[in-house]
Amino acid sequence: MQRTPAAVRSGRPAGRSATRPAGVRRTSPGSHRYPQPVYRRLVAVFLASCLFGVVDATLWNGTSTFWIANMSAAYLALALAAGASVARRGAPAAMFIAAASTTVALAAFYAWRVETQHLDVYSAQQQFLRYALPGLICSPVFGWLGHRWAGRRQPLALLPLALALALEHTAWQRHLGFSPGPATPWRVEIALGIGLAVAALLAVAMRRGRTGATTA
Repeated sequence: MQRTPAAVRSGRPAGRSATRPAGVRRTSPGSHRYPQPVYRRLVAVFLASCLFGVVDATLWNGTSTFWIANMSAAYLALALAAGASVARRGAPAAMFIAAASTTVALAAFYAWRVETQHLDVYSAQQQFLRYALPGLICSPVFGWLGHRWAGRRQPLALLPLALALALEHTAWQRHLGFSPGPATPWRVEIALGIGLAVAALLAVAMRRGRTGATTA
């Protein structure tokens, strides 16, 4: 006599357990929001942000490297890279991680100055808030651009960072009324900005060329 499956006898529909391979454990939905490699990537991003802040504080204390530490475009690049690192998790995740990484970098910057450069805690807190609040506005934007670049493969998303690199020296010069610091670091930054813009535009042109050749 043919036996009736237990799920049919009980009136319940057969679940996934009927087809689950042996040795695979049942997990509740949402028990792991992100895979383990993403957790490791986030830890790496925040450790890199902390190291970035420490290095920036060390450069800030040097006479010849003071203006290298004051290059704000580096923090925009950090936010874009942080957003790109979690681009597959969507734009909100990229924007949040970018803001968090920038805040971690600034906190490490001022913590290192308090520890090694005898900056008092109150002044460090005031300066941190002065720069962290604008950072919370700019960094999500560049985190979103990182998501567009890495997640959507849109090279034009790199153009705002390229413009920031290429024009920061001009902005400082107009603000102060003179050219700050040695010229070589600024020339390197400007060259990086121009090179990044050219690379982004070339990538767009090559993609359009491939698309045109495919549709022809």
